[in-house]
Amino acid sequence: SRALADFLVKSGVKEPEDAHIAQVEALLYSEKPSARASFPGGVTVSRNYSTLEVIREDRPLEEQVLKCPGEVILPGLRVTCEPAAEILNTETAFTVCPVGDIRIRSRQSGDSIRLPGGTKSLKKIFIDRKIPALRRCRIPVVCDEQGILGVYSIGANLDRIPETLPAVTVRFHTTEEKGE
Repeated sequence: SRALADFLVKSGVKEPEDAHIAQVEALLYSEKPSARASFPGGVTVSRNYSTLEVIREDRPLEEQVLKCPGEVILPGLRVTCEPAAEILNTETAFTVCPVGDIRIRSRQSGDSIRLPGGTKSLKKIFIDRKIPALRRCRIPVVCDEQGILGVYSIGANLDRIPETLPAVTVRFHTTEEKGE
């Protein structure tokens, strides 16, 4: 309990009480891999599988239109769109044939994508890849009027990859904190 109290103090809880220590202990032994608890001072402690961490809940991405050619700047990422020279499908670049405007947004309830193993919900994919629940809303989803085109760090929706050109390629470029 002393180690947990010390963890809470270092996390920003000024005077942890027995109830707070019991909450952290419950997180440690929870069957939920993404359990979390809130504490005084705006501190949230999250269990990320086998690790406890202090985390601030990320806000969902503000939906933006991606013109082609063009770019959108997101926290830590620059997303570009350009006419395709070849057909790609990687975690950071994919070629698609959009219908209407291309939009970048956060995951929404019910979102699914077809990958080589079949169609899965984005929620299930994020769980399988052990992406912390509090960070999932910050992963860019690329969509158009007909649905999801692809997802950053996952790739294209196989239903939306063209067999021939013309098409567009969406690329994700990581940026440094100070900007690219």
